[in-house]
Amino acid sequence: MPELDHVCTVCGTQYHHCNGCKSMGGYIPWRAVACSPECYQVFVAYREYKAGQITEERMRKILVDLGFEGKQVRPELQEKFDALLAQGKTKATVVSVEKTAKALPFLRKGKK
Repeated sequence: MPELDHVCTVCGTQYHHCNGCKSMGGYIPWRAVACSPECYQVFVAYREYKAGQITEERMRKILVDLGFEGKQVRPELQEKFDALLAQGKTKATVVSVEKTAKALPFLRKGKK
């Protein structure tokens, strides 16, 4: 069995990755920083989010679409991801309540 010689920068999982590709120069393979394509996508998105290249909403959508709601990640990311996801739920709840409140007077007019 191959040696678990790397730690995923997103979820902290140990995995094997040979360093042969690094010697080619000019490019860093995704396996050099992440254990899976999904973790790599989150790694890239979070780097872009921190640099201001993507919005909070886009970052939240990426986390949700890739199944990172409730998923354990490295401690230094866990609080940040949880906060991003919680903000999305809060905004969705506020919008839902506002839509319901606006609809109620309309519904009441039809019932006399």
